Amino acid sequence: MVRSLSIFCLTFALLLSGPSRLWADPLQTEVQAALIQGMEAWNRADLDAFLKGYVQGPEMTYTASGRVVRGIDELRARYQKSYGTSRESMGQLRFEDIECWPLGENYALAMGKWSVDFGPRSKAPKSAGVFSLVLRKTPEGWLILHDHTSRLDEKAKGNS
Repeated sequence: MVRSLSIFCLTFALLLSGPSRLWADPLQTEVQAALIQGMEAWNRADLDAFLKGYVQGPEMTYTASGRVVRGIDELRARYQKSYGTSRESMGQLRFEDIECWPLGENYALAMGKWSVDFGPRSKAPKSAGVFSLVLRKTPEGWLILHDHTSRLDEKAKGNS
């Protein structure tokens, strides 16, 4: 059921993104499907399922806000501290404009935009930014080896 929903969401997203995305190569399709699966887990407030999209070993790195996090346990702790574990505190994650490039046979670079909507009752109803990911192809599928995420600076919105 979850796989069918993921495939439907991916197909719908590709249709909305315009005709050029309909003919995307397998790398783009596979990586985008993996990221959408993680997005769906986040939106269910299932942090453990979301983190299954990352390499589980100590070589996994995450950088944001001038800090480097190493390993899945540190990343889990960071997300729990920053976002909590409820649907309300985690908000609704959305990815847009995902692009992918091969980095050899079993690696890829992905870049895109993210946003989290926390709802109208939140002090900060929305947060957004960009990400770049290095992914590794494994028997389990494409997993994030390195995640560099930056938040959009509200003051600089119109200056890009």
